[in-house]
Amino acid sequence: MKRLNVIVFLVASIAFAGCRLTPTSPIVLPPGSAPGVYVLNEGGFSGGGGVSFYDLQRDSVYQNAVAGSDGWVFPNDMKIIANKGYVTVNGTDRIYVVDIAGQSILKSITFPHFSGPEFMAAWGETLYVANFDGSVSLVDLRADTLLGTIPGVVGFPGGIVCAAGKVFVSDIGLYPKIGNVVKVLQPGSVSVHDSVTVENAPGAIVQLGNGVFVVCTGTSRIYRIDSGTLVLSDSLQLSAYPSDCVTDGEFLYVLGSDSVAKVDDNPLTLINSGLIRRAVGSYFYALGIERPANVLYVSNILAAGGSGRVESYRTDGTLRRAPFPVGVFPGAFAFRQ
Repeated sequence: MKRLNVIVFLVASIAFAGCRLTPTSPIVLPPGSAPGVYVLNEGGFSGGGGVSFYDLQRDSVYQNAVAGSDGWVFPNDMKIIANKGYVTVNGTDRIYVVDIAGQSILKSITFPHFSGPEFMAAWGETLYVANFDGSVSLVDLRADTLLGTIPGVVGFPGGIVCAAGKVFVSDIGLYPKIGNVVKVLQPGSVSVHDSVTVENAPGAIVQLGNGVFVVCTGTSRIYRIDSGTLVLSDSLQLSAYPSDCVTDGEFLYVLGSDSVAKVDDNPLTLINSGLIRRAVGSYFYALGIERPANVLYVSNILAAGGSGRVESYRTDGTLRRAPFPVGVFPGAFAFRQ
């Protein structure tokens, strides 16, 4: 599951029992043409996985927004590519391909047993997938088929990004063994080309300009890696155990358990440590950004069972709309234009 490893690292255990928030409106599929935000609910060990959708035009929230997704076991990441949605489902070793116009599942791609697909990044016609078991798989986006899997790339992935013709995979490690490297793969040969040593538990990783930025939860620092030379060129001390990071193309936004920080990228400079602050709930869990509107979406875990809501903010930190309830452990966002 996407960020439960980070939370285990921080607080040792979480009670997963509980129920999701009950939707206040009938469960219907959203219109296929409407721009909006998919919210991927990881669920807990008692269930609750699936997809919610916030319709931007109608200012409406739909629960179970993809038919059949309520049976998914630990969906973890979602990317929208060429009018199709790709969803990693960790518990069943599959990627589901979704028709985002009809809100239906087109097909599933089976991964090796117990590989556990986690995070995705696309480069050209290939989707690179960092798996729970430390391997990296390749998916042909033209045929939606598995091309192959590279074993033993990392101990446990914290994130994956493509930049400057390379694939970067952070190794957060699996408690109690904590990772401290970012592995660099060459897409052509599909082999580990190099690695960059950072600090304790490198997780979320994003690309901005000619830099790759990785958040290290264990030391609450963010590091800059030059994507061309692979030189570790800058770092910045943060607080609140950062666990996620996004960019609007100009600044970085880093998620902590109770706040979102705004950071300038070159040089790394803290602009506002509390751009957004958690007022209720237990902890922030995931961060996404809708571009080009540049609206930040933050998932907030409200109770021990993982019931969550989503809060949306402008990049100046002001609230965009009232928070809305979603499912259990809302852990990823995908944006339909």
